[in-house]
Amino acid sequence: MLSFGKALLMCTIVSVCFSTSVVKPVAAEDFDVNLIATIDNGPALESVEWTVYRNGTETFKEAKRHLAHIKVPAGTYKAVARLVSDRSVVRTRNFMVKNDTQVVIPMD
Repeated sequence: MLSFGKALLMCTIVSVCFSTSVVKPVAAEDFDVNLIATIDNGPALESVEWTVYRNGTETFKEAKRHLAHIKVPAGTYKAVARLVSDRSVVRTRNFMVKNDTQVVIPMD
């Protein structure tokens, strides 16, 4: 027979273990997004500054390549691409992420 103190300790341990195994924080699933800048229907092969906004104004990610791979949760985004060699060339694209997504932006 267990003493009252030992029984209480075992009950506490079981309760803590059960509550930590049942109550796990739910993590939002991230999806792969490929940002691709093109010139003449091929890869731009030039430096491109990418800025990805979530919900219209919140800067979410930035990258400096003609091709960028990012991970984002599901939602609505806007990608802004700017050619480094000619900063007057700026293109934007709105897109939704529900699963892995490819965003192609022609720079010409």
